[in-house]
Amino acid sequence: MREELIIVDNFYDNPLDYHRNFIEKNSLVTEETVGKISQILKNKIKINQLLENQSNNKEIVANPYYDWIGIVYLSIPLACHGNLGVSFFYDEDELEIYSGKNSSQTKEWKQYGHIPVKYNRLVLFRGNRWHSYFSKNEEFFAIFLIENQ
Repeated sequence: MREELIIVDNFYDNPLDYHRNFIEKNSLVTEETVGKISQILKNKIKINQLLENQSNNKEIVANPYYDWIGIVYLSIPLACHGNLGVSFFYDEDELEIYSGKNSSQTKEWKQYGHIPVKYNRLVLFRGNRWHSYFSKNEEFFAIFLIENQ
């Protein structure tokens, strides 16, 4: 069976270091990050891009150019309360969307899943999944765009 969604709680061994790195604008893509995700996916990976703190982006997007998208939440536990996390959507006419329809403006989106924010949680899902992330509060999270090697 082909896995589509993987959730890993307590992802980093020392998440406070990554939280500090996030605040200090240091890289969150480390050998530990690549190694752990490779181990989870049972495949060597390459993280091609890192997006940070996109917490108020309500746009529904997919990125079929990447094999996986990973989101790791680094907000301290109390700050996670009330944050929404990542939601997944489908549209009854996906062919029309891929052919140029403005994906964030369409009214046909239907939410079929939601993964809430949790400190030091990694959410991995296939790049072609339509998704959106939104937060009520300022939130620290990183989005990894991942290619299988």
